[in-house]
Amino acid sequence: MQSKQILRFGVVGIIGYLIDASILTFFDWVLNFSPLYARAISFPIALSCTWYLNRTWTFKHGALKDVRSQYALYVFIQVVGRVIDYSIFALLIITYSLFESYSFLAVAVGSLIAMVFTYLCSTYLVFSKPSSS
Repeated sequence: MQSKQILRFGVVGIIGYLIDASILTFFDWVLNFSPLYARAISFPIALSCTWYLNRTWTFKHGALKDVRSQYALYVFIQVVGRVIDYSIFALLIITYSLFESYSFLAVAVGSLIAMVFTYLCSTYLVFSKPSSS
């Protein structure tokens, strides 16, 4: 694993979070949407932005693959990552009083494990180097 690639993946994740949170906040606070509806708008936009940045910056060789199938696989991997993230978060909150009292720690653990999963899947499945055959 290349440290530069991991760093870029993390930067893209932060950018994705900022896009997601900014759009969510705009629709929630300015346009008075329910946060649930606002997230239904913000998350797909952020996900599309992170796919594009990962495709063109983090995993440059990934741009050689078919766009539609790559995007579909990326969306699937990200959704599975969110399920892992939330499941670990919920399990820690339910199981350990420390995490119930300090829920931000449960968010950190779930997010970190999900990030490792999505990085590995992105590296070896979504943006893998095309075969030279």
